[in-house]
Parts: sequence; C-alpha cells; structure tokens
Amino acid sequence: MWGDAERQRLDSRISVLQEEIRQLNEQRNEYSVTSCLPQELLTTIFILCSGHDTAAFTTRPPIVHITHVSRFWRETALGCPQIWASVTVPSPWNEAMLNRSQQLPISLELCEPSPGYVDDLIRQVLAEEPYRLRTLKIVGTPKHISQRLDDLAPSAPLLQTLIVRNTSSQAIDLPAGFLSNGFPLLREVELEGCKGIWTLTNMKGLTHLKISTYLSNAPGPTPAQFLQILYEMPALVALDLKIDIPELPWTTFTPLPIRLPHLEKLDLTAPVAACGRVLRCLALPPSVTIRLSWMYTDLNSQLPLHDLNLFKEGLVSAWLSDPLSNSQTLTIQSLQLGASARSRHVTRVWLDDVDFGGPDTLSPPPFTLTLINCSEWPPRLFQHVSESIVSVIPLDDLSSLSLVSKSKEFESLRVLCGLHSLKSITLRGNSAAQRFLVTPRSMPPSLGLPTFPHLELIHVIEVEFGTGYKQVNSGELVQLLEARKLQGREIKRLKIRSCINFGLCDVGLLENTCADVEWDGHWEKVCTPDSSDFGEDSILYGL
Repeated sequence: MWGDAERQRLDSRISVLQEEIRQLNEQRNEYSVTSCLPQELLTTIFILCSGHDTAAFTTRPPIVHITHVSRFWRETALGCPQIWASVTVPSPWNEAMLNRSQQLPISLELCEPSPGYVDDLIRQVLAEEPYRLRTLKIVGTPKHISQRLDDLAPSAPLLQTLIVRNTSSQAIDLPAGFLSNGFPLLREVELEGCKGIWTLTNMKGLTHLKISTYLSNAPGPTPAQFLQILYEMPALVALDLKIDIPELPWTTFTPLPIRLPHLEKLDLTAPVAACGRVLRCLALPPSVTIRLSWMYTDLNSQLPLHDLNLFKEGLVSAWLSDPLSNSQTLTIQSLQLGASARSRHVTRVWLDDVDFGGPDTLSPPPFTLTLINCSEWPPRLFQHVSESIVSVIPLDDLSSLSLVSKSKEFESLRVLCGLHSLKSITLRGNSAAQRFLVTPRSMPPSLGLPTFPHLELIHVIEVEFGTGYKQVNSGELVQLLEARKLQGREIKRLKIRSCINFGLCDVGLLENTCADVEWDGHWEKVCTPDSSDFGEDSILYGL
C-alpha cells in the first residue's frame, strides 16, 4: 500500500539522519577538552581511577564505563593493561579483565559463590600463573578458603599482600607449610579466623601484620610463640591484633623488650591486663600511633587494680620512656575524653599542647584508648569503669583538657580536679558543661584540695543555655567564676562558641567576673518547653 511505502521511506530517512547525528556528535566530542588530552596524561588518570575499590559492582567493573565515553577513550583504556589488573571474582568480566591486563602483576580478590567456569579460570591463575599475583585477597567460608589455598602454588615470587578473611565463626586450619618459602616480596599479611598462625615461618620481611581470632574458635598463641613471631619481624610498620593474649609469665623469653623501631601504628583489642602485658614486652618509637580497645565484660564496678597497674607500667616502659632513643621521658600534655552512655568511652592524648577550641581540625592523636561496653551495663556503672582508665594514665604535665560527652555522668572528671599543670579546659556539649559545673560541689570536703587550681581558660562550645531539663544554667557559670575570683584562682579568659540561647546580655553578665570574654557572635534561640512536662529520660535538644 502507498502508506506502507511512505513509512518505509521515512524510516530510512530517519536512520540516515540518526547516523549523521551520531557522526556529528563523535566529531564534536573530538574537540572537547578531555579528547584533546595527551594519551599519556589520560592513561595516568585512568590508572588513578582504577585504584578505587571495585568490590561493590554488580554487573560490570566501573573501569568499563570509561570505554563508552568515546573512541579515543576506549582505545586508550584498552591499550593500558594496568587499569584492568584489579580483578574481583565472581564477575562476568573476569576473563576479559585477565586478558586485558596481559601479563602484568594483578590484584585478585576471591569471593563466593562463583560459577564453575570462573573456578577453572581462577584455578589456572593460582596454580599455573602465580607469578602474576601482586595482591591476593580471599574472603568466604572455610570450605571456599581451603579450596583457594590448596589451588595456590607453593611459590608466588611477586606477591606483596595476602589477606585471608574467614566469614564463619568456625576457624580454618591453614595448610601445612603455609608461607614457608617462595614469597620473597611478601610484606603485608592479614589473617582473620585462622588456625596455625603462630607456627608460621619466614615472616621476617613483613611490614604490616593484622591477626583477628576473636570471632572464631582459633586458639591463642603460647607466650613463646607470640613473642618469637614479633621478635622475627623487626621491620614492622603496622601491627593490629585482636587475639587471646596469653596470661602466662613472660620472663622466660629473651631478649626483652622486643624493639620495633619502625612501627608507626599499633592496634590492640584485648582485656586491660592483656594490653599491659603486650606493651611491657615492647620498645616503641615516640612517633608511633597507639590505638587500644579494652574488651571488658565484668559487671564489677571497678577494674582490678593489678590490671590497671600492669597497663600503666606497660604504657610507660614501652612508649613514654622513649626506650629506643634513651632520650628524655615523653609527657602527655593534652587529653580529650569522650563518653556515651551505653556504648563506649574514648580517651585521646597528645604529646603537645592542643587548642581544642580552635576552628581547625585536630591533628591525629598518638594514643587512643577505647573502652567498649560488651554487656548491658547500667550507664552509671560504665562511667565508674571509665574513671579507672583515666586514673592510670600519666597526666602530671597535662596542660589542656577537652570533654565531649553525651552521657548523663562524667565520673572521669573527678580524677582530674587536682592537676596543678592544667591551664585550659574545653567543654563541648551540655553534658560536659553540666558535669564541669557540679564537680566542685561533688568533691568530698575531707580532701581539702582546690578544684583545677591553676586553670586559666575555659572554652564552651555547642552548649544550650537555659533553665530547662538538660540545659546549662548560665547563673551557675557566673557563680563558679565568682567563687574562683574570691579564692584568688580567677579565670583569665572565657571563650564562647556556637552556643544556643546566649547573647550580648549574657556576655555583659560574665564580664563582671572575667576580664576577657570572647564570644563568636553566634545567636540562636530555642524555646524549650517547661521541664516539668518531661520525664527523666526526655531529650529536648541535641544531646
């Protein structure tokens, strides 16, 4: 019919025009900035982009998308084998990526489940082409991990990083002779939920070691095994342990302490006494960053005094005494305490005087201790335990203190009241400010000690003033300043920043008792309902 012929003519004309538009767009793209980049520069950009984690992709690796931008980009990408050298299994693109990476060293991540044809492909790489492995990461159940480790050839001369992460609560036995020979460039090892770790040999070249057995039934090491493996790794840069630390005497091992002069990062997750035992056997550089997590499940209100003393002894001997250079003892000058009612108490220390009230981001603390609430402790009981922590940290030279708290109580503050070196204190949040104001009244009169005797600066941040529930009464702050002035311990400077319900009238009131009141000019008013309308656990604003 005439109508069908006309439709065919129009369809043909549309196809011609669409092809012409495609060609015009392609020609136009050739004049864009990205198409004019030198191929060497574009290749470098692709390599940087390919370094991002690709484990989350479901249909295709992110690097494939750049091949669809233009012909120039596709040709450049296909001619750059480095960007195809990070392979996550399983994926329909596994074979293509292995081929496109040519014979370059690859980073291979093996997850599960994977189809049979992919298993054959990976088995070929592990068993017949182990010389291509630069990084090997195996994640899955014991059956999956055992299969992959059995496929791995006894020698992988270019392997630098090995990660074995058991996702089951059942520990897996490492193969006999695992990592004994044939891995001359191996530098980083991470093993989670594995048995037989402490009998491994040929670990002297390691710079990074991470071992976690807390979630599995893997047995811990004997004291001799634990110390021997650390002694054989003097080049360690990072050490991360979540294991059962042995409790037997350590005096049988020589030489002690074990010197780790290159260590930059130490992470320990263990009970209090176990952390102390580890530290007591090490000699650490002053530049090391220490992060401890105390796993504490005992419902007693106090940590055992012996455990606390053991920890303090270890911290001083391993780090603060600077045993590697025999220089003067390091001193803690800045302390930040952060607490939440039910989850954790975090203690951070710095070896220099830190301005906690400044607008800039704080430098990373060289020492962090986190008390993890492993059971349903009542909030007040948790705070009593956290108070014990602060009592064992050497704070004789502390000059700056920061309190950041969302809990109702801040028992740790009572331990710090008598510090003669403390010059400034930063209060962030309502709970921290409230606790600071009531501390002088809560101290037993029998002690006869002044509270913060040489305090000169108070910095108040993100506090809601008022008379309602959980608000901070500015009148109590004025009373505190007046009392200190009468006692000859006047606060010389008061800084107010990002506070609510605080204005010029409040500044004038405070200036009567403090010569230097600095306010950032932030004015925000929040109308709070009468506190009588709310129960004890009501939260009206922010905290």
